[in-house]
Amino acid sequence: DDELPSVTHGHPRKQFNLGNAHRLGKDVEQDYKKAERLLRLSASQGYADAQVVLGEMYYYGEGVEQSYQEAQEWYFLAASQGNAFAQSILGLMYANGRGVEQDYQQALKWHLLSAAQGFPAALLNLGVMYYNGEGTGQDHVVARMFFNVAAACGDGDAQHNIDVMNNLLTPDQIAEIDKLAKEREVRFFAALGDVNNPAPATLATLREIQST
Repeated sequence: DDELPSVTHGHPRKQFNLGNAHRLGKDVEQDYKKAERLLRLSASQGYADAQVVLGEMYYYGEGVEQSYQEAQEWYFLAASQGNAFAQSILGLMYANGRGVEQDYQQALKWHLLSAAQGFPAALLNLGVMYYNGEGTGQDHVVARMFFNVAAACGDGDAQHNIDVMNNLLTPDQIAEIDKLAKEREVRFFAALGDVNNPAPATLATLREIQST
């Protein structure tokens, strides 16, 4: 720690800022070793942004030895603090079995917590899971609901998925599925309430609004 600026000692935000600057080579020399040390100091004090960046570094092997398991551990810490990005990535890791055993229920849990905060990627991924019936009953109406909301947030992949669905439907079917999806959208976000609700309650809420 003697090599690190004393101004950062005990200040997780300053440690994060300097660590990320060294990671990116922004206004300072790019130094992944110093970046990792500073970010780890910040993350170990509970600074969520540092936990997320460490997760990214280990996920992609950016200046460190690539490790999905270590990435998952840092993302989990940030996700547990309500970081929507980390929650979405954690959902993907559980869906794909990266760094953890594949577990669609855990994937749904973390995507839902992220989606409840309006995070477009989580909305998209939930749509994909419901469209394919991954960890839940296949439900194209609920999938359409998530794609529509994600697309409204500017997610291009969600709009592409909507276009693919539209190519398989008649204009009357498109109007009907969008009507049903809108009804479920209103019920879904109203029922979610507090985004910090435990996962079982959140999953139960979604099951209640599935089309039958």
